[in-house]
Amino acid sequence: MIGSAVQIPLLFALLVNPESWANGPPPLFADRLPGLGIIFDAVATALGTAGKAGYDVFFSAGIILGFYIEVAMVSAVVYALIAAVWRD
Repeated sequence: MIGSAVQIPLLFALLVNPESWANGPPPLFADRLPGLGIIFDAVATALGTAGKAGYDVFFSAGIILGFYIEVAMVSAVVYALIAAVWRD
C-alpha cells in the first residue's frame, strides 16, 4: 500500500507533463539523458525535426542510442579507474 502511495506523485507528473498534451512542446533529450541530451537536442533543432511529423521515431531511437552510448562511456571510466587502482 505504501508503494502505491509513493507512486502517486509520479503518476501526477506523467499526466500533467505538457509533452503528453495535444499540441504540446516536443520532448527534450536533456530531460532523459544527462550527458548527451543537450547535444541530441541541438542536433534535433539543427535538423529541424523537433516537433515535426516523425519526431517520435527520431526521439525514441535517440533515447535508446544515447542510453547505450552513455552506458559505454561510464563503463569505460569505471574500467579505467579499476585498472589504475589494481595496477602494481
